[in-house]
Amino acid sequence: MNQKHTNLDEALTEGYHIEIGEVLDKSFNNYKKIVLIGAAAILITSIVIFAIYIAILGIVFGFTDFAKTISGLQPQLMTGTAKIIMLSVMMVISGIFAPIKAGFINMAHNAENNLPFGLNNIFEFYSSTHFKDLFVTEAIVVFISSGISFCLQTIGYPGMSVFVSYTVMLFLVFTSPLIIYYDLKPFEAIAVSIKLVAKSPLKILLLLIVGFIFAFLGVFGLCIGIFFTVPFIISILYSTFNEIAPIVKADDLDEIGTL
Repeated sequence: MNQKHTNLDEALTEGYHIEIGEVLDKSFNNYKKIVLIGAAAILITSIVIFAIYIAILGIVFGFTDFAKTISGLQPQLMTGTAKIIMLSVMMVISGIFAPIKAGFINMAHNAENNLPFGLNNIFEFYSSTHFKDLFVTEAIVVFISSGISFCLQTIGYPGMSVFVSYTVMLFLVFTSPLIIYYDLKPFEAIAVSIKLVAKSPLKILLLLIVGFIFAFLGVFGLCIGIFFTVPFIISILYSTFNEIAPIVKADDLDEIGTL
């Protein structure tokens, strides 16, 4: 078994210890390296995602009265068929853009290890062998979280639906790095992510909350600032995962192989 899988197996079997202050310090250092390119990448991808999302909704539900269409996209107001279509659209869109999330994570990884990184990192996994696994995994995550959320909202429990959605997001937060760095398949990545988070859910939740609070501060910068603060979430996610299951660099693997 190679070193990188040994790191993951140790985290699963023996557990791990996270120092919140240390992870935050590493996250800020990583953030300072990626903030400018990350901001540009988030701006570009946000525009593209928004345009495609609106276009698909318009095609599926109609452009004639778009405001009415948007306002009607509430689970409690939608028919069963409309809910299935909406969930399917969300799964496809999320799957299509899953490689972008993986690209952001890998950009943070390259910055951490003083490797070249740039806007090209954001789209590199579209041509990767991991594309299918990233697509399928993200579609499954959306199916679980949004599917349960739709059901709860329909029967009159909107607050519970929000709780369930965020809980699913928390426990499946490591699926992307598990796929791109440990070559796991969709259901393997989902199962392993759940096991990793379950060992220290409160600390991981706290770190993610800090990341989102910092990102939200960008709203006060005429909203433009949010493009410069959101990359911190990427750094938090990467640094937390790397602390739990240290990612072995390619040159380190080569060195191990020669011993």
